[in-house]
Amino acid sequence: MTSIDNNGNVHDRLGRFANSNTPAAMFDLAANLFGDSNEPVSAPVIDTPASRGSALSYDPKARTLTLGRTDCGACRDQPVQGLRPSVQRCPSCDGSGVRSDDDTRACPACAGRGHIKDHGRLLPCKACGGAYQQASQATFNDHAPSQGVADLPVRVLRSRKAARKTTPVLSVTDHGEHWDRNNPDALVAEVRDHLSKGVRAIDIIEPPTPDAKVARLVPGLVITVTSSGYTVHPDTKRKTAGQTPTRTVPAREGGSP
Repeated sequence: MTSIDNNGNVHDRLGRFANSNTPAAMFDLAANLFGDSNEPVSAPVIDTPASRGSALSYDPKARTLTLGRTDCGACRDQPVQGLRPSVQRCPSCDGSGVRSDDDTRACPACAGRGHIKDHGRLLPCKACGGAYQQASQATFNDHAPSQGVADLPVRVLRSRKAARKTTPVLSVTDHGEHWDRNNPDALVAEVRDHLSKGVRAIDIIEPPTPDAKVARLVPGLVITVTSSGYTVHPDTKRKTAGQTPTRTVPAREGGSP
């Protein structure tokens, strides 16, 4: 069993000093921390919305999203989740943050901070204490489930006026490419591909109450195409002056673009 002593040093199950800042050693440390060393350990997965999924559950019949639990976000980007590097006084400037008494330029070793991170001495994450799995309550600022996004119907509007000034779900400048092409199916497929890479739940739900744990999806999305590009907003309005609607493109069967 891997242990961490009072000085932040990591030892393996035989008591051997296990600190190292090499990728291989970090991977071995992960195996010792989170699984038996005799069992195969999966390689680290790149942290993307698609790879880590969503902490919100989706009810397709009710068209709602429900908040769940999510892994600790404070240590998500660390080489070994649940642990963080210790902070040491910079040996080059002795903590002063400058090159010398006569040279007040920032110390190049620590960029003027006076300290450096020591990835060879790991400490438990301050936020979760090392117990990172499902340590935090999800919020509607987290990524929405991909199936919920894929189930949203989408319609396309062409407009010679600028799109509305509210914050869009997606905004793309294409210098008139889609305006000239006028192919709604291709545009919707492109938008669905963009959104499949991750979209915040708050951008595609009806405004929730402050303490809400369940929220309803918006009726759909609307893409407004102009001569400079296109934007995607929740579909809360229908045809307005100066806009020419095209047909609605429903969600694809199976939820894929």
